[in-house]
Amino acid sequence: PVLVGRGKDARIVRATDNKTLFKAPLFKGIYGFDTNSDASKWIIYLGESDYLVYDVATKKKTKLPTSIPGMNYGFSAWKASEDGTVIGEVGLPSEGVDPESEESEAVGRTLLFRFNLLTETLEAIQLPAELANKALEVLDSGRMGHLFIRASEQGAKVKQLGGYILQLVPSPTR
Repeated sequence: PVLVGRGKDARIVRATDNKTLFKAPLFKGIYGFDTNSDASKWIIYLGESDYLVYDVATKKKTKLPTSIPGMNYGFSAWKASEDGTVIGEVGLPSEGVDPESEESEAVGRTLLFRFNLLTETLEAIQLPAELANKALEVLDSGRMGHLFIRASEQGAKVKQLGGYILQLVPSPTR
């Protein structure tokens, strides 16, 4: 599948014959699109913090949470996982930065969450201490429960800390 266009007129098409497989929902647009490894589940970015997961086999659309309950920070990205969950990123300012200051615009640390598509429940992913206050980017969620991430540290200059592989505990209900 390939995303053609951007915004309200965007659509996802089959690459071989350009057949439309998915159109932007009413009053929304499509601004980004990602799939799991076998392209059976698509994560579609609808703008703002709105994402949905489209199951190609069942045609089911699952709206993903826009923010963490009790917080004003929205999800900035989602990655499909092979275990029936999706991994969400929430970027926060560095510890001690006033949320009203200009510095709060830079992502200084990232919280990771797992959303179970079957039960529609959201759970925090516990990070190792060395990654707890770092800016993280999920690169991939592997077949064996591994999470591949890139870490960085904010400061006067961004310091790249390299890649990490985390072993996730299986989701309680698949």
